[in-house]
Amino acid sequence: MECMFIMNRMGSPGSSAAAQRRRMALGVVILLLVDVIWVASSELTSYIFRRQEYNKPFFSTFTKTSMFVLYLLGFLLWRPWRQQCTGSLKRRHASLFADAEAYFAPCTNDAAVNNCLWFLANLSYQEALSDTQVAIVNILSSTSGLFTLILAAIFPSNSSDRFTLSKLLAVALSMGGVALVSLSSMERPDDNGTIGKYGHSKPCFHGSDGLRHVACAVAAGSLWSLAGAVLYAIYIVMIKRRVDREDKLDIPMFFGFVGLFNLLLLWPGFLLLHYTGFEAFELPGQLVWTYILVNGLIGTVLSEFLWLWGCFLTSSLIGTLALSLTIPLSILADIYMQKARFSWMFFAGAVPVFLSFFIATLLCHYNNWDPVMVGLRRLYAFVFRRHRIQRLPEDNELCESLIPLHTVSLNQGSFCS
Repeated sequence: MECMFIMNRMGSPGSSAAAQRRRMALGVVILLLVDVIWVASSELTSYIFRRQEYNKPFFSTFTKTSMFVLYLLGFLLWRPWRQQCTGSLKRRHASLFADAEAYFAPCTNDAAVNNCLWFLANLSYQEALSDTQVAIVNILSSTSGLFTLILAAIFPSNSSDRFTLSKLLAVALSMGGVALVSLSSMERPDDNGTIGKYGHSKPCFHGSDGLRHVACAVAAGSLWSLAGAVLYAIYIVMIKRRVDREDKLDIPMFFGFVGLFNLLLLWPGFLLLHYTGFEAFELPGQLVWTYILVNGLIGTVLSEFLWLWGCFLTSSLIGTLALSLTIPLSILADIYMQKARFSWMFFAGAVPVFLSFFIATLLCHYNNWDPVMVGLRRLYAFVFRRHRIQRLPEDNELCESLIPLHTVSLNQGSFCS
């Protein structure tokens, strides 16, 4: 596999500074590609929920997550993958059982631990999409950078996870943009009590009070988005804490087991949600099936592989802040497809969020660089140096006023000299 060959070569322990720069550049390009895929996937999901009137977040998430088993089928059916797997087993140890355990254990253990987190994070995202605008969901999801910064500092996987004031400022820029966009993106309800052109099919209140519909949808969508942000941060920090480089984890095999565990463990959720009335079980029509499968294949199976690879090539903080780059793309998509209108505050909020990604990229590349701390130290030194300089004339005046009172000979010297 060419992709795995590139990953293994770039992940070699003897990587030079130039190789590290190439890794970082490749990771950034991959994450930018993932942003494009995610925005398109979000718009398609929103279209299925609203225009096709198939608002089933659990069904959508379960189906797309289960499609990860295609990776396992690839190892069984596609000869290059099967040869790579067999060759890896032969090179590991002398015992075949020990080889199999050593090869599959990291994938199965990590998949079992992170499957629940990953599924809940995606379910939260799907629920948020069913309640509010795609752009708002993506913006609030970008707050995972703050949680990732904190968790990565507590549980670091390498030196790039070190907490610095500069990284905190980059995350604060993103959070400030989130606040501006959140304040500017409310639309007044239409006559049917729905939220502008984004009318949702699960209103929290019945009746004619459209403003209550707006407040409920914004609150529900915000909570789901923030929950997904926290879960995504925990998910990526846990993976990078356990496996710090991409050459130590077979990513396709890992996601293959994620899909397998999803099929085996999470199907009872259909019964629970159906009989509690939260989400009635209903199979979609042929057209919706096509949309879900295409969305799952590209927007989940492919994009999650690329995103995790991009996180390994860069850092967990950059990987989560990459979510924020979906904002300008979401704005353009919503303006073009949904005919949405956004005030200047929305765009003013998107700018610092966009800049924070590139700032974090530079800071993570230069691990020991903390320009904010350097600036604060220089400011501190400048202020106190200036304070000392300002005190010198006063001291000289005091000395001059005391000279007549203390007549001393030139041989004895002066205490003011």
